[in-house]
Amino acid sequence: MAWIFAFVTLVAGIIAFNMTTAADVQDILPKDQFGSGETRTVLLDPERGPAIYASSKEPVNYTCNVTGGPGKAVLARPLVEQKYEYPGYTWELIQEIKVEQTGTYQISCVTERQVGTAFGVGRSLSSGNTTEELFIGVALLIAIPGLGVVVAAAMTIVVLVRRRAYRRRLAAGWHPGG
Repeated sequence: MAWIFAFVTLVAGIIAFNMTTAADVQDILPKDQFGSGETRTVLLDPERGPAIYASSKEPVNYTCNVTGGPGKAVLARPLVEQKYEYPGYTWELIQEIKVEQTGTYQISCVTERQVGTAFGVGRSLSSGNTTEELFIGVALLIAIPGLGVVVAAAMTIVVLVRRRAYRRRLAAGWHPGG
């Protein structure tokens, strides 16, 4: 029975991890895409780590710009390579957008050759909130099943010790109920 409890906590840990991180990972990928030369108006929040992704069947040179908005916006190369497979697309993080204030900004990207490149705005995995949520998910994935295993092991030890004591009493001539 104790190890069934441990198994249940393992399942609970996996569910907690998925609930904590699944929505966040889906939120990383672009929800709306645009082609080379098109401009998109998007709401950018510095807390959410906005980023520009590209999907292309072959390598391309690109130039992206961020204009408008209530504050300064700077494009920066990502520190870590991030690629995500999504039905119909392979999104690659190409630029992180550093904005000072939350607001509506215009984003455009241009490629040198027209090869069907799609661009989109999502989030960088290295942004503070995303990292924190992933850390919480991993902590839950480890802590909940870990607690289950510790409780199951303690229950097993208690049962074994009590059985051993009971057998010793029986061997010494003690009989239950009399």
